[in-house]
Amino acid sequence: MNDKKNIAIDLGNLISDNYLESYNTVTFQKSEKFNRSDYILTASGNKVCKDSILCGMKNIHMLGKSIIKNEAILRGDLSTLYFGKYVIIGSKTLICPCFMHNNENSEINENSKTNGNSKTNGNSKTNGNIYCDNTKINRSLYVTITIGDNVFIGNECIVKAAFIGNNVMIGNNCVIGERVIIKDNVIIKDNTFIPNDTTIASFSKYSGYPGKFVKELPESVERILKDVSYFHYQNFIPNVTP
Repeated sequence: MNDKKNIAIDLGNLISDNYLESYNTVTFQKSEKFNRSDYILTASGNKVCKDSILCGMKNIHMLGKSIIKNEAILRGDLSTLYFGKYVIIGSKTLICPCFMHNNENSEINENSKTNGNSKTNGNSKTNGNIYCDNTKINRSLYVTITIGDNVFIGNECIVKAAFIGNNVMIGNNCVIGERVIIKDNVIIKDNTFIPNDTTIASFSKYSGYPGKFVKELPESVERILKDVSYFHYQNFIPNVTP
């Protein structure tokens, strides 16, 4: 118990500059309840909201123990998405593959229309049908997204990165531009815009519009950031029905 308390204190010190206030020392270990009927729990431990939109499900590979919250959109129809373990995708967040390169002759309308809410079985498979204003999508124009282990992405974000490493925390209302590379042990604060083709070094903290380097993080942040996603997953539990 003391170890958990020390982790919470360390996290509070790490983000003490009003960053992600919902993860202060008081709420860090609080459980978040969800309606069991609103989520699909897969055999590998994923918790996927039925209100999320998973396009091209056959191209979305999740190692397990991850959470996809309500109204999140994953564009697996454009290119392959790889998720590690303990990946948290917040509400109304878009995960979209980036363009391989700018091509003025390639115009694709990304205001997609789907055939309704995603439906999955225990193996997390859907038809993955998607239509974009009758325009045929050329998947070769898009880069595969790889997201490592222990990655927390907040609510209402747009993520078009090419690569996100392990132990990464992205706040609410962030925009991660095309082909961005985020290495291990990184914090990106709320309301931050990371421009296209940016590479963020390990143990970095970024903030602002556009996002700028704030400070180098200590090596101890690796353990703390692992616990953010892990505890969020463990404490995201269904309501107990009477």
